[in-house]
Amino acid sequence: MSHNTETVAPNPTSTADEKSGKESQPPRLSWEPLEVVLVKTTDGGQFFVHKTMLEDSSRFVQEYSIWESAHAQHPADGHIEKFEFQVDLNGEQFKFYVDILYRSFFVPDFKFRLGTLEKLTKVVDLYVSAKKLSSHRISGVVEEALKQISSIISPMGWQRWHSSQPRESVKSWVVAIQTTYDTCKNAGMSDPCLDGLVEACANMPSLVFADIFTELHGDFATLVTRKFCLDAGAAWPEAEGAS
Repeated sequence: MSHNTETVAPNPTSTADEKSGKESQPPRLSWEPLEVVLVKTTDGGQFFVHKTMLEDSSRFVQEYSIWESAHAQHPADGHIEKFEFQVDLNGEQFKFYVDILYRSFFVPDFKFRLGTLEKLTKVVDLYVSAKKLSSHRISGVVEEALKQISSIISPMGWQRWHSSQPRESVKSWVVAIQTTYDTCKNAGMSDPCLDGLVEACANMPSLVFADIFTELHGDFATLVTRKFCLDAGAAWPEAEGAS
C-alpha cells in the first residue's frame, strides 16, 4: 500500500553506542510462522494482518480473549472456527490505519508529519479509526503530529497563502482546521493536543485574521481569538519601548 505519509527516522546508532542504543532498535518479528488474523470491514473488505500488530488494539485483545476462552472450555468440539475481527471501518480507512500501524511498529520513534493542510482529513480519519479500535499507539502518533502543527502553519505561511491564493482556498484551510478540531475533540482528544490546532489558526497575521475570522465558530473561535489577542498583546510593551 502506498500513502503520502512523511516519516522522520531517528539518527542511526553508531557501532560504539550499539549497547546503549538497544532500546531504540525497531522490534523484530520472529522467524517462526506468525499467526495471521482475518479482518473484515464494513464494506466487505477482507485483510490478513499479523496478530502481533493487532494486539495494539484493546478492542481486538478483548474480543480475541473471549473467543480463545470459549474454545478452551470446549476442546472436544472438533472443528474450531477461525477467529475473524470485524471492524467498524471501511476498506480505505482500515488500509491507512494498518499502514501506519506497521510503520510505527518497525520505525523507532515514528513521527507522522502533515506537511500540507490537505492531509488534515487523513489525520482525522486515522484518529477516529484509532479511537474505534482503542489503539493507543496510533492515537499517540496522531496526537504528537497535531501538537507540532503550529510549527508548520506559521504566520509567514499564512501571509504567503493569503497573498497568493484565492480567498476560497484560504477559507477552505481554516474550515479544515476547524473541522479537525471539532472531530478530534468529539472523539475524546485531550486539550494539550488540541492546543496545536488553536495555535496554528491563531498564527494568522492581523489582516488575514480580520478577513477570515467569520469562518470560525463555537468554542474554537473563542480559543483562537483569545490566543490571537494574547500573542498580539505580548508585542505591545516592545512597541511602546521602541517609540
